[in-house]
Amino acid sequence: MRTLRYNVREPYIFYDGGCPLCRKEIQHYQRIAPANSILWIDITRNPEELKRFKIKYKDAMEQLHGISPTGEKIRGVESFMMIWEQLPYYRWLASGVRLLKLKAPLQKIYLLFTRWRINHRCNRACSIEPRK
Repeated sequence: MRTLRYNVREPYIFYDGGCPLCRKEIQHYQRIAPANSILWIDITRNPEELKRFKIKYKDAMEQLHGISPTGEKIRGVESFMMIWEQLPYYRWLASGVRLLKLKAPLQKIYLLFTRWRINHRCNRACSIEPRK
């Protein structure tokens, strides 16, 4: 299967700005990220941005998604690693995950967390469907 690549200038991160935990983490990354190193897209405010990259809103709500600097669509732990690679002091974390081959076990843990997050978030009378 051929990987679809997009022509991008900087990496994209699509995040759930309606989730207080997600928003707080992304705000931390945004504060320390070099200017214009990542294009941060709050999908609750700009769901149309997902269509450009053929990402379903529900999928983006369930896992962090991104577009890498090489134009590849990524998700989950790979998206976090892409963020870390762009940040001072976090680059070592991404390198350590790769060196120690921790990506697969971290992805499994992340998927457990995402199920909890969606259940917790949606128990508060919200939806992971886009606003009309």
